[in-house]
Amino acid sequence: MAFAAGFDVGTTLTHSAPWQQQVITLGEVRSLAGAVLHAPIAGRLAGPFAAQGAQVERGTVLARITPPGQAARLDADTHRLALARETLARAQVLSRSHAVSVAQLQDAASRVATAADALSAARAAATAATLTAPVSGTVHYLLASGTEVGSGTAVLRVDGTGRVWIRGYVSPGEARQLHTGAVAQIHGDGWKGPARISAIGEDARHDGLVAVLLQPSRAGLLPGEWLHVALPGASGQAWRLPASALVMSGTRSQVFTVVAGRARAVPVRLVHMARGRVWVTGPLHEGEPIIAKGAGAVADGTRVDASAARG
Repeated sequence: MAFAAGFDVGTTLTHSAPWQQQVITLGEVRSLAGAVLHAPIAGRLAGPFAAQGAQVERGTVLARITPPGQAARLDADTHRLALARETLARAQVLSRSHAVSVAQLQDAASRVATAADALSAARAAATAATLTAPVSGTVHYLLASGTEVGSGTAVLRVDGTGRVWIRGYVSPGEARQLHTGAVAQIHGDGWKGPARISAIGEDARHDGLVAVLLQPSRAGLLPGEWLHVALPGASGQAWRLPASALVMSGTRSQVFTVVAGRARAVPVRLVHMARGRVWVTGPLHEGEPIIAKGAGAVADGTRVDASAARG
């Protein structure tokens, strides 16, 4: 029994193993294919005809720009065409009894054609002021319904679903651990998959953070979707031990080996820890017994009962 320490100890054997840190962040799916739609004419924004962030198909009507007086002009042109047709119909009846001349009949027909052309032009102008999705994707409205817009004003954005990438942000220190071409893991709603780091930003102008761009291998990601991203950070080879084997003394860290029935302190440097394990560097050897149970209750030179030690 370990009477000097008052505690039994349990040991584990050292083993050299690789380690790698993970940099955890959130990433937003962005689109390489998409478009910003602008108002073709000045007027009032009517709509929206789709929900903010909705998935829409190509050709879906998303909004219309109504210029001042457009509805009144359409009504007037429609009424003018109806009157011209009535006049032509009367002229045709009267022409049978020679009550109107051929010139008058031709003039009535010409008025119908002119009114029809005016109405067609008005309808074409209304159609031209309709904004439709140029690609299938996610719609993002930039202005509220009823907003007065000028010609060329950006109204909405459609992020296409054809080709996408992922953008996340990390601290400058974390960015220094990353490498382009390294494979990260992305996690969505009930699934996970790989994504390759395609670019790392060279500045920290986004609230002190550095942008990281990834190319996912998974198809079907939707622009605007948020994902959990685990980026591969620093890595190396070190001694892997249970976390309970590491003892902190002030700013120093150490573990205890067992030599001739006594605990011997060995200074180490902690380089990584994950899931109840630590990776340390220091003057240890493969297969060396390290106190993992009761390490905090012994000191350098404490007698331990080696027969009670267990792995």
